[in-house]
Amino acid sequence: MSNASLPCRIEWRASRWALFAALTIALLAAVAIGQSALPDPIRYLAMAAVLALALWRTRRESRRTPWVLHWPGLDRNATRIVAGREQPVVIVAVQLRGPLAGVSLNDGVSGITHSLWWPDTLDASSRRALRLMAQHLARVPASPDC
Repeated sequence: MSNASLPCRIEWRASRWALFAALTIALLAAVAIGQSALPDPIRYLAMAAVLALALWRTRRESRRTPWVLHWPGLDRNATRIVAGREQPVVIVAVQLRGPLAGVSLNDGVSGITHSLWWPDTLDASSRRALRLMAQHLARVPASPDC
């Protein structure tokens, strides 16, 4: 692998597409509950609960702090930069599924976290960098503490 792709800096932020998809699914779930044979009080409570939970989770997700993944390359060590603070992480896995890209990170404190980039948050050059990272990491063995 050439070093032309190194180092890699990719910003994560909440995806508007993902937020819209979650709200759409919640709305469809509420409609499905409304069409069910549940008794009226339970049906209306369940519909309200689904919509309230969806709104709460969507608001919470939209307020998550953006962060940057900085990977100098050639091993699994990287840095996650959140609000100007650097935190060392180990890249456990990189997954690419069509237009979606995901990274699993281990910070050694809170365990493994998973992050997902939707097409509206990941440009072509960053997607290419992740693809190269995935190819390289497939050849680098994971340490036992990942």
